[in-house]
Amino acid sequence: MAELHKTDGSYAWTRTFPYPAQCSGLKSADATIKSGKAVLAAVLVITNGTDDASLTIYDNTSASGTKLLEITVPAADRYAFFPLWVKAINGLYADVAGTGAAYIVYYV
Repeated sequence: MAELHKTDGSYAWTRTFPYPAQCSGLKSADATIKSGKAVLAAVLVITNGTDDASLTIYDNTSASGTKLLEITVPAADRYAFFPLWVKAINGLYADVAGTGAAYIVYYV
């Protein structure tokens, strides 16, 4: 079960995972989310309402290697939540594109 809550102009998801998940916090730039082994549990991608937002998650600490997830959210959708359960060996790296695009990565 997941619920989206909007407070003071920001979004936050609450989600029940089989294990306690860590959260990257709201990010709007490329970033290493975690080094080493991890499980990608979910992502929330947020658009600015005018431009599409794209997010690619790599099994690495840089924008190379195996792609675990590659998605584009249409601007008009405003946001999309993707529950997953994908193993990463080397780490989690998020590569975001789109004016005003933001994201949150949940991982174990």
